[in-house]
Amino acid sequence: MNDLVGTIQESLGDLRHQLYAVAIREYEAKKSAGISIRSINTDKEIMSMDISIKPYIDSKMYYYGELGVKGVLPTEVLADKITVLSKQLVFRRAKDLIDVYALAHCVEIKTQKIYEVMTRKSAVIGEFSEIRNRRDELEHAYDKLKGIEGKPLFSDVYPYLIKFLRPFICSNRTPLIWNTEKQSWDDCRE
Repeated sequence: MNDLVGTIQESLGDLRHQLYAVAIREYEAKKSAGISIRSINTDKEIMSMDISIKPYIDSKMYYYGELGVKGVLPTEVLADKITVLSKQLVFRRAKDLIDVYALAHCVEIKTQKIYEVMTRKSAVIGEFSEIRNRRDELEHAYDKLKGIEGKPLFSDVYPYLIKFLRPFICSNRTPLIWNTEKQSWDDCRE
């Protein structure tokens, strides 16, 4: 972890005089490392990132002012998180509920692209039985999440995600695009 934090610190370049990196979660076999970038003057967190050491399919550069970070595409993140939400693993990774909810509000999402990533990664989608049938237990796991500023209410997240996950729950391979305003899927066959 010290090497990872040091590498991130070095990557800040000229911003090292204003910002510093600190580990907020240790890397483990099935758990990504958490890194926080903070202001030297105020100690306020500017951004945080999860760093996982596993192969990815595609990447892009993301920028925060002058700071550039190479990361995976939202489609790849969604493919992983939707796979998690489809299984009992959702209780251990309840934060993925928030991640999918947030991404569904801010990036273009096409089912075809997500299914392509899942196919290339040989991801196995579960039956979503926990998310469909164990709402109270899922809410309990969600409520136990700590340290998340502005965490949306479970009563807002859950119905939204049920609508969002519908094509994956039903194994619908029709090319669809998520319409955030209508909170529904639109046909996007070309």
